[in-house]
Amino acid sequence: MNLDTRIKYRHLLCFLEIARQGSLARAADVLAISQPAISKTLKELEDLLEARLFARSRQGVELTPAGTRFMRYAGPSVQALRDGVSSLRGEARAPSQVRIGVLSTVEGLLMPEVLCRLHQRHEALVLSVATGVSAQLLGQLRLGELELVVGRMTDSPQIQ
Repeated sequence: MNLDTRIKYRHLLCFLEIARQGSLARAADVLAISQPAISKTLKELEDLLEARLFARSRQGVELTPAGTRFMRYAGPSVQALRDGVSSLRGEARAPSQVRIGVLSTVEGLLMPEVLCRLHQRHEALVLSVATGVSAQLLGQLRLGELELVVGRMTDSPQIQ
């Protein structure tokens, strides 16, 4: 299947912000657009993909299985496009940056040694380390905000 050229960058940004916020209203506030506009954009994307991306409830929205599958590609795609634009705007000489999420179970003992060794091998590499709970870090990983999460594997459905 070819990429549907009717899918626009604004559809992806809308989708990602709704997933990040868990609410159409909060996503609309963050994107500085009206709630009807964000609802319309989401409906357009769902129609183009022929899939429902969010389950709606009074508490907000939650990704459907189709939304979770689409998230796996939408976040990194948007980040890759941002990186490409930055590289053309004179930011290409900026050092490579890796964003790592670290669970508290490994942040104190394992990560200092790993970061030292990584820095010795790749001096120009800029590392950004975020700590938090598993659900938060995995959400950031899904959205493409982190490249890697280090921690203990569980049987949680979020790991999928």
